[in-house]
Amino acid sequence: QLSKISNGSATLSLALNRTCGLNQTITKNFTIGGYSSSDYPVSGPSSTCPNRYVTYRTNTLPGATAYNWFYPGNWTYVDGQNTPSITLIAGSLSGNYQVGVRVANACDAGGSPGVKFTSVNNCFAFTVSPNPTTEAATISVIQPPDTSNVTSKSISSQKPLISKIYKIEVEDSYGSILKRYTYNDGITTTQLNFNGLRNRIYLIKAYNGNIWEVRKIVIAK
Repeated sequence: QLSKISNGSATLSLALNRTCGLNQTITKNFTIGGYSSSDYPVSGPSSTCPNRYVTYRTNTLPGATAYNWFYPGNWTYVDGQNTPSITLIAGSLSGNYQVGVRVANACDAGGSPGVKFTSVNNCFAFTVSPNPTTEAATISVIQPPDTSNVTSKSISSQKPLISKIYKIEVEDSYGSILKRYTYNDGITTTQLNFNGLRNRIYLIKAYNGNIWEVRKIVIAK
């Protein structure tokens, strides 16, 4: 017989010592009263790009009646409210944000929330294809997913934040600029021709109006 001392989670272990060397331990996890934030820590990304899908998870708890997730008001809800896992789309504004959950059971609505902090950064990435190449390659910006068809239960869906390239530079391994391109209105894809360049590794640097991103390309004719 067990007597309650206070609320909380506990483990009951029963050790069975048998003859002939057959030993066995049986354990049972149980919770008395409501859960606390230590019972439902939140895992998820520490950083993400704007308008990207992100998923957060917590423990599956016995006897849980509700998983009440909360998230920033400028983020879009996708799926998972009232389950141990929730999927969201990060907002378009850079900054530090928090996503959290409180898990309820029949005793109460849960203690202090479990929280995960995530920073949204101004990300920029592009692809170079084919790579290696003989004389030309296509440069394309990697765009965030289109969220216009995502139905949010809390806020309206967001339009994707489209990234553009405004400058491209091709450098050799010594840092010398061999080719330079400027796009006043910005482009999302373009083709570069490498005629006249020798077989070796070069750097392609692209500028989105805020940051430079670099990729290597191999020319092998």
